[in-house]
Amino acid sequence: MRHKGLAIWMALLFLGACSARRDATRPPAPAQASAITVRVQRAASGADTWSLTYELPTPSHSVRFTRPGHGSRQSHWRVLEPAGASIERQGDEDVLSAPDGSSFRSLRLEVSTYVEKPEKDYQVFIPYSDGAVLLYTGVLGLTFGEAEPPPLHVFLTPRPGERVVVAGQSSEHEVRWEGSPQGTYAYFGAGSAVQDGVTAVVDPGMPRPLREHIESLLPRLFALYTARTGSPLTFEPALFISFGPSPNPGSINMSGGTLPGLVQLDIRLGANRLADADPEVIPRVSELVAHEAAHLWNGELAVHEVPGGDWMHEGGAEAFSLRALAELGTVPVEYVRTRLSDAVSECLLKLEGAPLRASSRPGKYTNYYRCGLIISAMAEASARQARPGTDIFALWGRLLREVGPRGHYDEARLYAAFSSEGVSQRTLAVIRQLVDGPNVDAEAQVLAELRLLGFEPQACDGDGKLARRTPCVRLGRVPFLP
Repeated sequence: MRHKGLAIWMALLFLGACSARRDATRPPAPAQASAITVRVQRAASGADTWSLTYELPTPSHSVRFTRPGHGSRQSHWRVLEPAGASIERQGDEDVLSAPDGSSFRSLRLEVSTYVEKPEKDYQVFIPYSDGAVLLYTGVLGLTFGEAEPPPLHVFLTPRPGERVVVAGQSSEHEVRWEGSPQGTYAYFGAGSAVQDGVTAVVDPGMPRPLREHIESLLPRLFALYTARTGSPLTFEPALFISFGPSPNPGSINMSGGTLPGLVQLDIRLGANRLADADPEVIPRVSELVAHEAAHLWNGELAVHEVPGGDWMHEGGAEAFSLRALAELGTVPVEYVRTRLSDAVSECLLKLEGAPLRASSRPGKYTNYYRCGLIISAMAEASARQARPGTDIFALWGRLLREVGPRGHYDEARLYAAFSSEGVSQRTLAVIRQLVDGPNVDAEAQVLAELRLLGFEPQACDGDGKLARRTPCVRLGRVPFLP
């Protein structure tokens, strides 16, 4: 998922590991000389406020924020220095100007925490239940006029007794971050971080069995993805999971987003879902976590920019998550069989004869998940017929090795990797037809291929046709499951 509210995770840029601290005795490099420095400090007591102190490379009469504020900078940001300066909204942009055209080289602002969620943008502050907060650093960027934004050096300081967690770093002292202009999330709070293949902070207010399960799952999940694809991540991944109540007693609400090297999730449970033995909560939350973690491999370690190609990373992430969770014992085999069965039904019902790549239109984006999962399942089953033991991780592992870290792939490269791992030309032809259309006969073609691959699909209404309103295909057998 790319952005949830989102169909989560989202355009991805690389979040590199933080640069090493420069030796103070060495002169700054030319690129650093033109950088903007901002120091961020969370107030030690009283109101939940933040101090922002900027140092500019050259004097300026005004600066422009690189990301929109959606009105929040006017209501929650206060300019302390230079005196009399203000932040005015000019169209979709926020501009900070000094009075009377005077120039300034430093800025000091006070920001009050706010929790508004802007449409199609990252939430600036995301609270944890214990008072901790995630801060989105992308909102800090500045530039001059129409020029490209200069590099931004961010120094983050927590409250006494708390820590900052950002880009693989976890410290009770000031932390320096230099990443992409897109920004990242930094955690400010007293929670402990899981650091075993992934730096993760899970909300301590989450029901204890669920929190302990996630904290145990994460290192095993990342180790499995790394080992089975044969492709370790080239960056330190981070994962933040916040938690809170949902007003609907029976609801399980999950949302979040991805940024370079980072997964941010928010879990909301209704009162009836807080029981330790609720059978739906752990599988659903685990599947979301595993799906989003998979995007670090198929959306960031390797990336694609193919219009209508989201079925590759969304379907791949669905397949990664289900296969990994079954192998790790988090979900039973029957759970995976049911998810695959429902995916076949929903894919064939919702395509409505159109090519899969046309599913970016409103109301159809879930086709990328459902049909993408079935494509992954067919590819895995086909490869196993040629090479017993081959799995979805091996198929993607081939692609990841061939394109290399931060390499780009498209459908042709994915098909070639599948073919190299044993996926038959017959199966690839069915996949291409599903992706490119037309799909007037998609139901017959997909069900026929599933039968040839050993899935044993069974129609629910007795006449061999899919019901038009409810999913009805059930897979009597899945060849790569026990």
